[in-house]
Amino acid sequence: AWTAAFANDNASSWISVSPQSGEAADICSVTVTVKANDTYEDRNATLIITCEELSESITFTQKQLNSLLVTGDKFEFDCKGGTFSVNVKTNISVTCTIADNASEWLTQGGTKTIVSRDFMFTVAPNETLSAREGVISFSGEGLSEFVRVYQQGEDPTLVLTQKELTVATEGETFGVEVTRNIPVEMEIVSGESWLSANTTKTVSTDSFWFTAAANEDVEPRTAVLNFFNSQYNLSETIIVTQLQKDALVAAAPEYGIDAAGGRLVIPVGHN
Repeated sequence: AWTAAFANDNASSWISVSPQSGEAADICSVTVTVKANDTYEDRNATLIITCEELSESITFTQKQLNSLLVTGDKFEFDCKGGTFSVNVKTNISVTCTIADNASEWLTQGGTKTIVSRDFMFTVAPNETLSAREGVISFSGEGLSEFVRVYQQGEDPTLVLTQKELTVATEGETFGVEVTRNIPVEMEIVSGESWLSANTTKTVSTDSFWFTAAANEDVEPRTAVLNFFNSQYNLSETIIVTQLQKDALVAAAPEYGIDAAGGRLVIPVGHN
């Protein structure tokens, strides 16, 4: 007679053999039934078949249930960018892949294939006005998980480096610096009779140049320049003041005095 039994104490919970005994014969067979493995570890059991003084052992190994879990599936950043980590819990070898359309601004540090760890990523600053999105995939053994990264674009910016400017009486060419990330238009609100835009002088796309004519008047004068973007409803204004022409003026160029002499009062105007 022969018997068949598993040596492992807990084997009966997931593997069984039938029949478990029989009479000696030239050929006999047994059927082994294995339940699905819903754990995240491999398991094994040893079947021992005994007939009188003879025995034979057979080992059965069942693979674990493959697992691939990420701690978060969405990360959001402002235009400045930053760093973040994705914790991957898995019992298989995992490959991390960044979508091609995000590879220039979303990068990963460290190795791309590893069993279990925190995957570190860096988001570069977004210097455009448009928001952008990238997808990171973690895959292995037929399993996949996806993480989406969203980054905001910059806010529209239009800033003048100064609000007031003084130019010389004799006239000069001067520049107005504009800090912006959007197209900017300019208009001379007042002072166009003596102040003109200088389109022939170009230093940078953020400099607007102007030429002020000489001021022959004895009074200072001002001009107002407006820089604006209608799409984003942004505008900045600068006031340009030109100094007056210094003068000392008598009331009349000539005076007559009689032979007897006397006192003469001459009015003098000056600025």
